[in-house]
Amino acid sequence: MKALVILVVVIVFFVLALAIGAQNDQLVSVHYLVASSDLRVSWLMAIMFVIGFIIACLGLGFFYTKTRLQLMSLRRKLRKQQRELEQAKPLQSGD
Repeated sequence: MKALVILVVVIVFFVLALAIGAQNDQLVSVHYLVASSDLRVSWLMAIMFVIGFIIACLGLGFFYTKTRLQLMSLRRKLRKQQRELEQAKPLQSGD
C-alpha cells in the first residue's frame, strides 16, 4: 500500500513537471561535455526529472541494502548472544 502511494505521488510530480514545461515552448541551448543541442524547456525538464529520479532510486537502494545487511548482522549477533545466555543460565542456577 505504501509503495502504491509513493508511486502515485511520483506520477503526480512527473505530470506536474510536464504540465509546467508544456507551457514553455522556448528552445534552450544545452552544452554537454562533448557537444551541444537545442531542446525545448519541457523536454529538458522531463529529462532532468527522470535523471534525478534514477539517481535518487540508486542512492536509496544503496542505503536500503546497507541497512538490511546491518540488520541481518545484528540479528545474527543477537541469536548468538541469546544462545550463550541460555547456556549460561543452567550454570548459574547450579551454584
